[in-house]
Amino acid sequence: MTMAFGMEFSSPVVVSSGPAGFGSELAEMIDMSCVGAFTFKSVTREERKGNQPPRIVDCGYGMLASIGLQNPGIENFISDILPQSREWNTRIIVSIAAFNLEDFGYMSSILNTVEDFDVLELNLSCPNVEAGKEDPVTDPEYAGTVVARVKDGFKTRPVTVKLSPESSPTELFLKKCEDSGADGFTLFNAFHGARFDVDTGKPFLKRVDGAYTSPALKPLILRKIHLARQITSKPIIASGGTSTAEDILEYMSSGADLVSFGLISAIEPELLMDIPGHLGQLLKARGYESLSDYRSFLAETTKSNL
Repeated sequence: MTMAFGMEFSSPVVVSSGPAGFGSELAEMIDMSCVGAFTFKSVTREERKGNQPPRIVDCGYGMLASIGLQNPGIENFISDILPQSREWNTRIIVSIAAFNLEDFGYMSSILNTVEDFDVLELNLSCPNVEAGKEDPVTDPEYAGTVVARVKDGFKTRPVTVKLSPESSPTELFLKKCEDSGADGFTLFNAFHGARFDVDTGKPFLKRVDGAYTSPALKPLILRKIHLARQITSKPIIASGGTSTAEDILEYMSSGADLVSFGLISAIEPELLMDIPGHLGQLLKARGYESLSDYRSFLAETTKSNL
């Protein structure tokens, strides 16, 4: 068990928004109770067909994806998709994205009275769609305005804000969002990336750039989370480059409370069932009876470094 957002999670393992879609296929392959939380793919107000193909490129050492927020729209999600998660026996995180303040406010207001989920993720960072006139990825003031609008209509559960690693300066985005009512942060979404065919000179992706995910990104995200922890005491869900139980301990050492797994949930989902057991073995080998003991050790280490 681990605590975050004022509630217990059976495991620090969180399935990231995106790679596992809306969870139905993943639920057929694994026991969903092995993860602490499942995050649905981000939903918009209206249905979106997504970007034109090709939308995915294997990089050998990672993956580029340009899906474009393909989703059925918030109304269909609430009626047809969300209820399926009742049988999963894990915490549920609903993720929303929008291109204007009105849509953010609309979705958060109707979700306020919807049951069947525990945390609302506010996606201010999708890297493979065109931004609206005001962009929460580049404008910290607007990011704070979005959070305030969402919190005005959504009062029943915690809100975690998902930021882009390219939102700079990170500390200003964190401060603006926290001052506007953010209950926690998901750090971070994917980096922008691109690949080109050397024979044609053309990009592999129709839209040219996409979301780049890779284990090689872990050191970059670790550093940014360590810096973020100096700014905020709110819960942090680490996201980026994760694939092993040891990654959980390393991300927690950098300041995270929960750790999100994305790419492996799509390409090797069965590994998700092994991670909690491996985590227990790692803790025992280091002399800790539980994850709580390890987190207490980290808290004392942090104090001694002040």
